[in-house]
Amino acid sequence: MKWYNHDIPWISTDDIGDEAANYLLDDAWAGQWTRNLMGPENLTLVETTAMLSQVLDRSIKYVQVTIESIQQYLASTGATPDVQRELGNLFRALGNPDGVYATVRTPEALTPTTFEQFAKYKLLPNIC
Repeated sequence: MKWYNHDIPWISTDDIGDEAANYLLDDAWAGQWTRNLMGPENLTLVETTAMLSQVLDRSIKYVQVTIESIQQYLASTGATPDVQRELGNLFRALGNPDGVYATVRTPEALTPTTFEQFAKYKLLPNIC
């Protein structure tokens, strides 16, 4: 599976938090809601690696590994078989260009923060 061959939606953790806060502060909210959220752009892993290298001013290399090797690593750190399986399923879904993450963009699903902004304003300040 070549994850770098297709783009996937990226979303800022702040944007997720903002949406959650909007629901929590809304008196009309009934306590359960499912929202499909995605950032303003889809990017490949190669594109995100290049962007991180530029923003962080250091060389970052994308290296694809197998899902099985990730699961083995998780097992070595004490992750339960359920966690290993679920993360494997997540990575398989992310690697499928026609899968669940290949969602059509709708105006209500879009969030404002780009991946580059996330890298500049969230990652960069925490490494310097």
